[in-house]
Amino acid sequence: MISTASLSTNSHIIQLYASDLTLEQIAEKLSIGKTTLCNKINELGLQREPRLKRKYISKEEILSLEDKGYTYREIAQKLDIHPANLLIKRKKLGIYNPPQKVLEQQAKALKVRTENKKAGIKPENKHKYNCLEIYLDEILELLYAGISKAEVARRYNVNPQTVHNLLALYEIKIPVVKKLDGKENTIKRLFNNGLSIQEIANKLGCSASILIPKIKELNLSRPLSDIKINSRLAKDERLIKKMYEQGCSLQEIGEKVNAHPVWIGVKIRKMGLTRANKHAEYKTKLFGLDKEIIKMRKKGMTYKEIGQVYGVAPNTVMYRLRKLENKRSCNA
Repeated sequence: MISTASLSTNSHIIQLYASDLTLEQIAEKLSIGKTTLCNKINELGLQREPRLKRKYISKEEILSLEDKGYTYREIAQKLDIHPANLLIKRKKLGIYNPPQKVLEQQAKALKVRTENKKAGIKPENKHKYNCLEIYLDEILELLYAGISKAEVARRYNVNPQTVHNLLALYEIKIPVVKKLDGKENTIKRLFNNGLSIQEIANKLGCSASILIPKIKELNLSRPLSDIKINSRLAKDERLIKKMYEQGCSLQEIGEKVNAHPVWIGVKIRKMGLTRANKHAEYKTKLFGLDKEIIKMRKKGMTYKEIGQVYGVAPNTVMYRLRKLENKRSCNA
C-alpha cells in the first residue's frame, strides 16, 4: 500500500520539476539532498529539456576573428565567453598558434626589453595606477600599527596583491612586525613555569608552529621528563607497567586499556620500560597451542581456517608456524 503522504510528495516533486527551478532550488524547497532528489526523479521516470545549453563555437569562427587582428580578450568578448575558456577551446580544436596581433605585441615588447638592457635602463614600474591611492595615508597608518596587508585588503574589500602593488608604486617598504615581537619575557616566564608549547600558544593567541621557532631563537630548553604530556594513557601507567613486566604483548595491553598497540609501544618507550629478558617470547593468543596448530596444519587446514578457530588473523598463524620451524632447524 502506498501512503497518501508519499503520493502528495511525489505530486509536489512533479510540479516543481515541471517549473523553471534548478535541482538545487527544488532540493532546498523539499529540505532534502540533491542526490536524494535525483534518485526520486529517476524512480518517477521524469525527464525535461536541459535549461542551459553550451554554446557551440567552430574553428573557422575563431580563425576568422584572429585574421582580423583581434587579441584573445577581444575574441572572447566577441564570442561571449571567458578568455580562459577560449584558450581551452582553441586547444580542443587543435589551434595552438596565437593570433598575429599577439605575436606582434610579444615581438615588440621583447625588442624594447633587449634595447633597454643594452642601454642599462631599468624597466619602468608596471603599477601605473592603483585604486587605493586616495587612501594611502590611512593604509600606511594601519600598516605601521602592525596590521597585516591581508587584513588591510579585507577592510578595503580588495585583493592583498593590490595593497602590495600600492606600496611598490610609491616604493614604500614597511618593516615586518611579527606577532611575537616584544613578548620574549612572557614566553620565557611561561616556558620556565612548565607550560607546554600548546598552552603557551593558546595564552598568546597564536599557533604552535609560530611559537616553536621563537623558542629556538631564545635558546629555551628543558629536560624531557619536565615536559607535560597530556595523554589519555597517563591514568593507566601502573597497569601498563605491570602487564608489560608480566610479559603481556602490546596487543593484550591495548585491549585491556582500549588503545592501539602502536600507542602502547610509544607510551612504554616514554616511560623507559624494558623487559628483564629482552628475548622473552610474547604471550600471544596462540601461546601454548603449538601442537594443536601443527596437527590442524597437517590435516590440510588453511591459515585462515586455523585463525577462525582461535580468533586471530591468518598472518598470526603463519608467523607462529614459521617460528616453530626456525626453532626446529636451530635445534637440529
